[in-house]
Amino acid sequence: MLIKTENEKKTRRKRRILKTMKWAMILYALYVFVFGFVIFHFISHSERNNPFEIPRMAEEQDENLEESVDHAILLESMEDAGTARLHLLSEAEKSIDITYFSFEPGTTLDVFLGAVVEAADRNVQVRILLDGFFHNLRREDRRILHGLEVHENIEVQYYEPPNLLMPWTIHNRLHDKMFIVDGKHGIIGGRNIGDRYFDPEAGDQGARDRDVWVINHLEEQRNESVLPRMQEYFDDLWEHDFSVSAKERLFPVRRDEGDEYLEHLRGALNDFQERYPEYFDGEGLIEEVHPTKAIVFIHNPIERWRKSPWVWETLMELVGRAENRVWLQSPYFIPSRQMRGDMEDRLGQEFSSYYDEISAEKLLLTNSVVTNPNIFGNIGYYYYRNDLNDYMDEVYEFRGAGSIHGKTYVIDDETTIIGAYNYDPRSTYLSTESMIVVYSESFSEEVIDQIEGIVQESRKGVEGDQSRSFSPIEIMIRILSYVVPAIEPML
Repeated sequence: MLIKTENEKKTRRKRRILKTMKWAMILYALYVFVFGFVIFHFISHSERNNPFEIPRMAEEQDENLEESVDHAILLESMEDAGTARLHLLSEAEKSIDITYFSFEPGTTLDVFLGAVVEAADRNVQVRILLDGFFHNLRREDRRILHGLEVHENIEVQYYEPPNLLMPWTIHNRLHDKMFIVDGKHGIIGGRNIGDRYFDPEAGDQGARDRDVWVINHLEEQRNESVLPRMQEYFDDLWEHDFSVSAKERLFPVRRDEGDEYLEHLRGALNDFQERYPEYFDGEGLIEEVHPTKAIVFIHNPIERWRKSPWVWETLMELVGRAENRVWLQSPYFIPSRQMRGDMEDRLGQEFSSYYDEISAEKLLLTNSVVTNPNIFGNIGYYYYRNDLNDYMDEVYEFRGAGSIHGKTYVIDDETTIIGAYNYDPRSTYLSTESMIVVYSESFSEEVIDQIEGIVQESRKGVEGDQSRSFSPIEIMIRILSYVVPAIEPML
């Protein structure tokens, strides 16, 4: 009888523990749900003053205006994008600063990091800053991180890794894609590092993207270049409390694994260089350089919760100045209620009326629901898709191989904005974002030619949809789009 009583006590104790754990998990899930998602429906963005002064076109067209110290090279093709990066890494002398949203393990990453390691072997100091959630260096791919960690000239940090006690930080993502070499060269755009951004044979898995290679051709006038502004922003990200070292305590077995992976990266670089030596010679690209009248670097503030929308505000200011052309290219176009409301508060008029009053040609190029691989971007775009005719003259949805991933805005014939910003509420209020504004007629002309080429692989969207049949994926996206109001702030 005594034994039975003791067993009953243990059973009751176990049940109490399990019940407590169950309720703790329920309360924690509720905490995450409220402070990681629901609260973003009710908080406003911060009200920090936009620090960027954007030159007016009339000033830029002054015949007496001297050429700026910065030149720009458009990196449109996958081959050119890879060549520019490998060329700069092979020519680096002092420093390489790299920041990307994600590294996607594969041949491209191995060759890219092999070139980084080769530069570090030459005593070039390397800093790599990755998003703390989407970096992709987990499980068996941690060996990549271990390889970088064991090199004395390479540092790796993560921006805002997951914090179980602060679920709201999950939305503070590092979305920038740029790197700076010796303070003389910079590449900025929409590409992450992975096969689908650089492999011309990626086919339907490929991402059509766009970068800009910025060169300061007058080093003695360094302070007049845009590159110090880009460097300052990288340094601010690197030194911020949100960025933490990815360095782990490497036990001997991990250190050996890291040394082995370093050798793997060196071997991958050597093999690629033997097979494709042309990828390491960027002189041909440099011959295609465009002089500029000015290049301005813009970015969102580094803060949590809902950021002041500096990039979006600057874009809208430039759009409002347009006289003959507003061409927008974005993987998806999601003018959320918050974005439209902010625009209406700022201008004192409806969002669609603002666009209507712009007499310039307004063209949008984006993915179709068939080519867009981002499910959330897809349903957000579909939700607002039928309203696009209210403020766009022409809408084209890409139907070629792969998908559009480039983010580009062309204003009139001299102003082009390229970078990481997607036209959606996440890029507007939640993520770090950066772009450059390039004032150059010849550069804009090349970008316009490239966009026109993609338009030829696109279908004129929105119009005539009532008379056509829908594919199964379009029907699915249409059904899922009904959840957009519930998740819109996070799209």
